[in-house]
Amino acid sequence: MLPIEIFGWIISMILGVVFIGSLVALPKGMTSKTQTEKSFTQRTISEKKIKDRPTKKTS
Repeated sequence: MLPIEIFGWIISMILGVVFIGSLVALPKGMTSKTQTEKSFTQRTISEKKIKDRPTKKTS
C-alpha cells in the first residue's frame, strides 16, 4: 500500500508544478500573440482605409 501512496504523491507534485508553470508561462505567451494580432488588425484596417478612400480623377 505504501508504494501506491508514494506514487500518488509524486504524480500530484509533478502535476502541481506543471500547472503552476503553465500559469506563469501563459500570460507571457498571450501578450506577444495579442500584440501581433493587434498590429495585424491595425495594418489591415489602415490598408482598407487607403483602398476605400475616394480618388480624384484628373482630367
